[in-house]
Amino acid sequence: MMTFTSQILMLLLLLLSSIIFNKGVSTCNEKDQRTLLIFKKGIIDHFGRLSTWSSEEDCCAWKGVQCDNNTGRVTKLDLSPPYEEKTYNSLEGEINFVFLELEFLNYVDLRENEFDMIRIQPIHYNVTYASKLRYLDLSWNAYDIHIDNIHRVSELSSLKYLNLNGVDLHKETDWLQVFSMFPSLLELYLKDCNLNYISPSLKYITSLETLDLSLNNFNFELPKGLFNLTKDISYLDFSSSKIHGELPLSLSNLVNLTYLDLSYNQLKGSIPSWIGQLGSIPRDWDNMKYLIDINLWSNRLAGEALIHLSNLKRLRVINLGKNQFSGMIPINLPQKLQVIILRDNQFEGNIPAQVFNLSSLFHLDLAHNNLSGSIPQSVYNMTPMIIVGTQLQSFDASSYNGNRELCGAPLKKCIVEEDLTRTNPSMKNEDDDSLRESLYLGLGVGFAAGFW
Repeated sequence: MMTFTSQILMLLLLLLSSIIFNKGVSTCNEKDQRTLLIFKKGIIDHFGRLSTWSSEEDCCAWKGVQCDNNTGRVTKLDLSPPYEEKTYNSLEGEINFVFLELEFLNYVDLRENEFDMIRIQPIHYNVTYASKLRYLDLSWNAYDIHIDNIHRVSELSSLKYLNLNGVDLHKETDWLQVFSMFPSLLELYLKDCNLNYISPSLKYITSLETLDLSLNNFNFELPKGLFNLTKDISYLDFSSSKIHGELPLSLSNLVNLTYLDLSYNQLKGSIPSWIGQLGSIPRDWDNMKYLIDINLWSNRLAGEALIHLSNLKRLRVINLGKNQFSGMIPINLPQKLQVIILRDNQFEGNIPAQVFNLSSLFHLDLAHNNLSGSIPQSVYNMTPMIIVGTQLQSFDASSYNGNRELCGAPLKKCIVEEDLTRTNPSMKNEDDDSLRESLYLGLGVGFAAGFW
């Protein structure tokens, strides 16, 4: 028979086991559940993705909801569709910012649905809001989704990641000032937001590391002090944003920059004009010693860019295609280069044999320049390959077409004798394929390199 002491110990053990077992299964906070049900009212759910969202069930078990195991307070809301469901299982209706009343919420992902409205309530000073929210992604919903009161978002003082790609912000003339009010913001994505204005009276965004303003409608020269906003930016994308003129001198202030994409714009001038007097170029470009990927495709830029870019030893992707750059290809290109795209410029002289000694190089496009002489025999030493469709191919003639005085393998004979690249339809089709290949490969590899 168990003694009285043994019985007491057994009861204590059972009580302790019950406490341990129940720890981590706290039920959802009633206030949080009511808030989520209000949020649900504005959603059109054709496919039953929110079928678990019922007042009869614990909201911590609802699909897309995550709670703190100890307190039962909602900390995460993720209603982005699974990859295999993105094309046919989207939520519709409105995004009601009532979710900001979830006091302990730190993560919200509503991207890639078909929400067409964002409802932001007025501030109620008797309500505690989500002061811990660090991640907010509302990107790529319905094409006409917009925010009319972006100032309301600026009160999220703990936010580190904000993605509004595809959200129409064309009415927001002071958007930059609004986002400068986030003291902790590290990543800001405003791609394809129909932005058309940058205020000349700029404030610092001291913490920002990633800024994507691509596919907008600025249609003017960038303010001179734009790149004084922060020195911590490592990723900067202004591609396809209709900017023109010369780049501000302040570009050289971005000493931590690793990824720079200014492609598909109307920039002009030479690289020396970006950073001041000719004598200061090496010093100023050395400030960008961390640069890995530079994409200036399809602008009106000129000058001897490669001389200065050669000093950037970490570069993996150089895309200078479709500009007016000139000069010779240096023999001391960065040794880590993987992609070199120089097509449709005015580069001249011989191709240095050292280009083919770059051990990581797997894509080279020198087409349509003024290069001359023989292609170095060391091209046969190249072991990396490029992907064309589903086939692997070594560097072929499409990498060199359009250089009238360039000859040697893989060209069959000197182009100066044939001059077929612009007149023969079959050769033109081959060259068009090479152009698309250079563009897509440069963009894809560049995007990946930006995160290395």
